Amino acid sequence: MKSNWFIAVPFAAAMLVAACSNSSSPGTGTGSNGLACSTTVAGATSCVIYKNLSSAQQTAVTDECTGSSSIVSSCPTSSLIGCCTQTVGGIDEEECYYNDTTGGSSEAGAGTGVDAGSAASAYQTDCTQTSGNTWSTTQ
Repeated sequence: MKSNWFIAVPFAAAMLVAACSNSSSPGTGTGSNGLACSTTVAGATSCVIYKNLSSAQQTAVTDECTGSSSIVSSCPTSSLIGCCTQTVGGIDEEECYYNDTTGGSSEAGAGTGVDAGSAASAYQTDCTQTSGNTWSTTQ
């Protein structure tokens, strides 16, 4: 039987590039040269949108977004508490927080039953304590 590996390998490589590409889908806010990395642990989701990345920064962010995290085409808007726009290590990012699927906030260790309004207030206060950071309830 003749093998079609010469067709399958380029196709698989193209699919991998498309899956990890820097998407500018509506709602992501990544623009060109951006990535979004989503993490869900024990039902709690957080998503970071990295903007205006150099090629080397894109590689570094992609390498860091592994394990329980994954590169996504867009951060979710459902159950969004809010997002903190900041610059960390010279990289512009928008870190978004969500109500978790078990009824709590996305704060690590918060567990269930955390009031979304209280979580939003705490996230906003934490975000805006650093000069230059901004808080938004939308992406």
